[in-house]
Amino acid sequence: MKFFKQVGLEDYLKIFEVIQRDFINQQKLNIIALSGEMGAGKTTFTRNFLQYLGTSDLVNSPTFSLLNEYTLNNGMEVFHFDLYRLQDISEVDELGFEGIWGLKGLSIIEWWQKADALIPYPRLQIKISIESSETRKIEIEIVEDNK
Repeated sequence: MKFFKQVGLEDYLKIFEVIQRDFINQQKLNIIALSGEMGAGKTTFTRNFLQYLGTSDLVNSPTFSLLNEYTLNNGMEVFHFDLYRLQDISEVDELGFEGIWGLKGLSIIEWWQKADALIPYPRLQIKISIESSETRKIEIEIVEDNK
């Protein structure tokens, strides 16, 4: 399933509602893989999504730390990864990320393509493209397996 939508930055709430209602609440998946060029809004998407889900934590980019952890008001753990700085897929094993992905809480992974072979399925893949300074194109796909 693919879903394409051109949205203004303030229109993300409808997308967040669908993701929460149709996937997270029904426990259909617990991995969100975000892609998009630098500056497309992956971290902004994550920040706003986690605020929508209910966190009072300051959500910022894990580019340098590679992983930020948050706890939602309902107790759910969220693990926000940014794999941009990874040089080799073997680093994922050294960092222990495979012990989190798909096994506990919700994982949101930016630059997931750097570790595609290690990220389990099913997952929700979201591509964010810049249309203008005010508008993004969102492509959403549920990926059941690597075929």
